[in-house]
Amino acid sequence: MRHDNPCSSAPDPAPLRRLGCAFLLLAVTGCASPGARTPGDPLEPMNRAVYKFNDVADRYVAKPVARTYDTLVPEFIRTGVRNSSTTWTTCSSSPMTCFKAR
Repeated sequence: MRHDNPCSSAPDPAPLRRLGCAFLLLAVTGCASPGARTPGDPLEPMNRAVYKFNDVADRYVAKPVARTYDTLVPEFIRTGVRNSSTTWTTCSSSPMTCFKAR
């Protein structure tokens, strides 16, 4: 709440604040102008082909194999495989960790 003090000689900051906001708004919209159009991703056709291949491979190969693995392999074997995989990953990254002094 603003109290008008007749003894106060300070100027009202509202006009200056509005001017600053207007300047900021103009500066931001200047950055958002489209400018010269650039061509899209030159590798887009290849990216789309790779995505389509990966989607089909995931749908028809990886998911059925994973579901079959989950269905046929007992839990304790899956845990052993997971632990072994973690160990190999840790062993392969440990020398690099030592070199980085971590």
